[in-house]
Amino acid sequence: MSEGATVRRLLYVEDNEDNLYMLQLWFDVLGGYEILSARDGAAGIAMATSELPDLILMDLNLPEIDGWDSNHRAERARDGRRPRESACHRLRRFRH
Repeated sequence: MSEGATVRRLLYVEDNEDNLYMLQLWFDVLGGYEILSARDGAAGIAMATSELPDLILMDLNLPEIDGWDSNHRAERARDGRRPRESACHRLRRFRH
């Protein structure tokens, strides 16, 4: 990454270690991203509020508070300070 380049903060809320590892590798290759992670919806809401990431990726099937509800709660907790982008996703592990 060049000197003075902008680093974007990405919050990935994911309880599956394999998916988290894959995403971290992918964004390491791209460069220019600081990856923050949370393992459940409550931790994701807290980090979205305190860290103010530019992008939030949220798993739909989280324990305790699902991704949809966590995303809505995070938006409300940020008092209108929305990330540039927010997305809920569902990744499945494929078995051979």
